[in-house]
Amino acid sequence: MGMGLDVEERNEGPFEWWYFQHVSTDFVVVVTAQVTNILGGGRNSPRLSVSFYHLDAPVSASWAIPIRRLSLNWDGYLSVDRHVVERNDGFDIHVVADGMTLDVQIDKSSDPWGPRDDEIATSSAGGRSAKWRVRLPRGKSQARIEFAGRRFKGAGYAYHDRNWGTLPIFDVFSGWSWATVVAADSTLVIARLINSSGNVGILSNGRSKEFEEWFGRAEDPNTALSVDAELPRTFEEAFGCEGAAGRIRLVKAKTYVAPSYGVAYYRWLLVGTDREQLRICGVAEAARLQGSG
Repeated sequence: MGMGLDVEERNEGPFEWWYFQHVSTDFVVVVTAQVTNILGGGRNSPRLSVSFYHLDAPVSASWAIPIRRLSLNWDGYLSVDRHVVERNDGFDIHVVADGMTLDVQIDKSSDPWGPRDDEIATSSAGGRSAKWRVRLPRGKSQARIEFAGRRFKGAGYAYHDRNWGTLPIFDVFSGWSWATVVAADSTLVIARLINSSGNVGILSNGRSKEFEEWFGRAEDPNTALSVDAELPRTFEEAFGCEGAAGRIRLVKAKTYVAPSYGVAYYRWLLVGTDREQLRICGVAEAARLQGSG
């Protein structure tokens, strides 16, 4: 499964973005390592970002930590300073910054997945591309985070992907949506990509149709703030998260501004029930290019 988008060559530098996600019953931790900030447009400013979201909506926090080195070893294992270390059977994440301590241990339990040759866009001359690979669709994880005198700890499920390439991503795409849904024995991964001509492509390792209409609303800056009350009616049947309808929770809404564009960006928690108790069953995101400045 894959899609190629034909775009013109431009003299722009590479981008690289590594994403980790831990989903527990009542909290989510998101860690990103960015060599170039593909949302904010900054260059040569590598950093590690940590975001924490709790089922109790007011409990959330985020941190940005400069990093010096991100590398793939000769055997293909990732290393981000001493914060992220990949091992044969998983990852260890350890971050101490600004009164926060984070430890996440991830054990691999699924094979990588993604589009053919990892490509989501190619240049007209074929020499440059944008790529996406889900290196770990699903893994078991343990997370502990402490900050502001509070401590959260829990077992859950991990997800990890990588975005990289030499095509300027906002010359290639005008927007995208993405979601992971944790079911009993698998994790559904969905990506909806809108290229600069307005054509839409869907990449998914399972059923995605139930999300397509919702994605369209989520990408629209005029409706994104209210889409959390509107989920596909077949969500429970398709994804096994009972009671999720009406329980999407917006946890981040931000506009990133650069000289040539602005990006409206949103992140939601997907909340279901388990034996009448609320639980987090996934994460969804959407970004839409707002135009050039």
